[in-house]
Amino acid sequence: MQKVTEIFKKVQAAAGLAGGAAVLIRNGKAETCFFGHSDVEAGLPISEKTYFDIASCTKSFTAMTAALAVDKGWFDWDTPVKQYIPDFGVADPVLSEKITVRDLLSHRTGLPRHDFIDNLMIPDRNEVCALYRGLEATAGYHEAYQYCNQAYIYYGYVLERITGRSYESWLMEDLAKGAGLGIRVRSVPGCMEGLEHAKPYRTNGRQACRVQYSTCPSEAPDGSVRARIGDLEKWVRLMSTGAKGLISPEQHRQLLCENIRTNPDETDKEPCYYAMGWRVTHRGGKKVYYHSGDMKGFNAMMGFLPGEDSGFAVLVNTNGTEAESMVGDYLLDVLCGTGLSDADRDIAAWQAGRKAYAERRQQLEALPQVTPEELEALSGSYFHPAYTKCTIGAVSGKPCLQYGVSDYVLHRRGQELVGLWVSDLVPEDYDAITIRPEAGGLCLNTGENTLWLKFRKQ
Repeated sequence: MQKVTEIFKKVQAAAGLAGGAAVLIRNGKAETCFFGHSDVEAGLPISEKTYFDIASCTKSFTAMTAALAVDKGWFDWDTPVKQYIPDFGVADPVLSEKITVRDLLSHRTGLPRHDFIDNLMIPDRNEVCALYRGLEATAGYHEAYQYCNQAYIYYGYVLERITGRSYESWLMEDLAKGAGLGIRVRSVPGCMEGLEHAKPYRTNGRQACRVQYSTCPSEAPDGSVRARIGDLEKWVRLMSTGAKGLISPEQHRQLLCENIRTNPDETDKEPCYYAMGWRVTHRGGKKVYYHSGDMKGFNAMMGFLPGEDSGFAVLVNTNGTEAESMVGDYLLDVLCGTGLSDADRDIAAWQAGRKAYAERRQQLEALPQVTPEELEALSGSYFHPAYTKCTIGAVSGKPCLQYGVSDYVLHRRGQELVGLWVSDLVPEDYDAITIRPEAGGLCLNTGENTLWLKFRKQ
């Protein structure tokens, strides 16, 4: 694993990576690597005891809870959810009648990303999923692959409504104990008591800056598992060898079904698919199942080669460095006999991306702020059936759109407005939204998708 350490060191020099861990499994034999610090300020090193947030790598565990429930006869993969839960649905009533558990877990419902709604930080899963009944689609049923975190949260709600047991119970009692895993889930109070946990950091483009843990419990099915590198070693080996003793062979097969193509327009490339909680691709003639995770403070990547007792996992506690993908790419080279990875090339591309990101912010900040007269005309509250309320008014003397926990300073760009949010903890980080005032309200585009959200003025 010397090469892995070298890649970690290069990323640390370029982006300030705090620490990471990696494992490579080849035909049942594992090698591990630990690098850097779980707590930079305290000088605590990463070790085999260190837990990391694994972000969207959680989705494979969430899909497994569905396989466990199907095995127990609670529901079927392809029966519309509405047949089990009559009040289930989204904004489109026709789409609401069709969506199945398989659709929710394979990102083929027609719903795009709706992560902007996470700014509300609603802790209760029932409450937030009641809002999901107002989520709008941007594609037809099974028409396109569109990654949607809210579909996984909605699945967690569905599991609870049908079985009468919490998602966390299925995850910890049925899955973790059944598979012999020491994972934790952040929505369980006190879950990390007495355990070593990596502190969260975010790169500002040069060094690691301490940030806060993500804590919203309603989002658990989407990305809240915490794991040690040894837990992910067991997990990818379990998936690679059939999940024997945990689920039936049929349900393992269903989890790995290639449900929707993720690159339909790239006809000159190997087709890629999404199964349930796993992406599917080919490398060096071998089929690879993998997933990555990206959240405040952490990144993760893991994968396996089916039937070979081979796989890998990478965990880092500095979000935004792309160390997990650089190391993961190298480990796939080792497993598949390819030579596609190049950390120096990837770091150069990352640095170019950071430069472009900073330049775009300068361009947005150079736009004139909304005038007091314009602000007076726009001020007030606006309502959307899923996103609830946003408010326009003055905040600390600046014209702002306030939504949930975020304030967006308003700038004028032609006939549109641009809202600019800047992070308190990492001032180099920002987000931008576009707003079109219209009679009786406004239309808002978050940049996640093509959808313009219509807010009605109250």
